[in-house]
Amino acid sequence: NIYSQISSNKLKTWLIISLFVIFITALMYVYGNSSGYGLSFVGIALIISGMMSFASYYFSDQIILGMSKAKQIKKNAKALERVFLASKAKIMFGGTDNHLLLVNVTPLGVSGKQAQELLDSVGITLNKNMIPDDPRKPMDPSGIRFGTPALTTRGFKENDMEVIAKTMLEVMENPESNDVNSRAR
Repeated sequence: NIYSQISSNKLKTWLIISLFVIFITALMYVYGNSSGYGLSFVGIALIISGMMSFASYYFSDQIILGMSKAKQIKKNAKALERVFLASKAKIMFGGTDNHLLLVNVTPLGVSGKQAQELLDSVGITLNKNMIPDDPRKPMDPSGIRFGTPALTTRGFKENDMEVIAKTMLEVMENPESNDVNSRAR
């Protein structure tokens, strides 16, 4: 039962915050303040976030290697980080503390735009992204940005992330190789 998996303190906190926002919204409506309409959307968002599907994703103890999905998302990001730190590519800010990585791929011999197109051709979706003090133009930046939530939701673990990171690096290091591209697919 999902209700037994979520601590009562988290539910109480969510309920108190939701009721407070709804109360403030009603107060603003009574006194004619137009910002109450915007705040009502916050109240609705809090109510939606309290739905059990959301709560079970973020707060429950559904087991993925003994931890919640949110923790697994971070562990998967750390697995990607380890592989990229060992490569020529440079991870911005020294690593990640969340689900995203920002990587300078120019040491691999490709731009962010080229990396995005190469990886897209083998079925890996990510974004080209500017890095701090990027010498390149915004439409052809030096970096790529990618994260782990979608793959974690599909059940990928740290070992899978290492394979994906190695595949990404191999494709970017060998942009002209049809053999590498066909293996990566």
